[in-house]
Amino acid sequence: MTKSQKRTFALTMTVVCLLLGFMTTVQISTLSVKKSKGSASDYLHLMTQISQQQKTNELLSQQISKAKAQVAQYQATGSNWKSKRQALLKDAKQVKAAAGLTSQSGAGITITLQSNPGLSNFSQDHPTFDPQFVLSYIVNLLYSQGANAISISGYNGNTQRLVTTSAIRDIVQTQNGGYNTVDVNYSPMIAPFTITAIGNTSRMKAILVAENVVQLLKTSYAESCVIDSSKHLTVPAYHGEMPGKYAKEVTGQ
Repeated sequence: MTKSQKRTFALTMTVVCLLLGFMTTVQISTLSVKKSKGSASDYLHLMTQISQQQKTNELLSQQISKAKAQVAQYQATGSNWKSKRQALLKDAKQVKAAAGLTSQSGAGITITLQSNPGLSNFSQDHPTFDPQFVLSYIVNLLYSQGANAISISGYNGNTQRLVTTSAIRDIVQTQNGGYNTVDVNYSPMIAPFTITAIGNTSRMKAILVAENVVQLLKTSYAESCVIDSSKHLTVPAYHGEMPGKYAKEVTGQ
């Protein structure tokens, strides 16, 4: 190979090397740019997914909070219904007791009214004795002092609980104009009569003393009145008809 040919070959190789170097540099730069662009895209995609997941988590958290609130509300509602039911049952029990539909026991007094042959004004037929007036008078005195429950008993063992609809009526008149039989709750009873009252013993006895009941019965009706107190008395429940049992609702015209 001549010098001229060697020089041409060297120049050609130099140019080829330069071209290869340039192309390699361009390829590397292109790959770097592509890699850079690919990383940014992946990053944005990942951030989008994270953002969506955060929104989903927030939505689920809201739903969980709402569900917890509903559960708490249901529990509170159930508790309220239970407490309301207990309150209603308690009220019903108190109403039944106040209406006289349950027996009551406790401290109280008994008042026994009986004719007294030993009195100078005694008469076998009790010409002036009016049990309807006397019994009603004493019962009202006891109620005025807070008696919780009152019953009246007769000689025949009949005992009647007094309620708001109770009535005491004379039904059998003697030859001299007096009475010895009364009707209580539509049930007849014969003297002697015993009134049993549950309540404040001191207050009930005090009103009887203040009204001079014992002396009044002795002088006016020849009746003895014995008042006893006890810590353990029982007044039975009322078993008669209740108001409105036979009433029917009127609908329309």
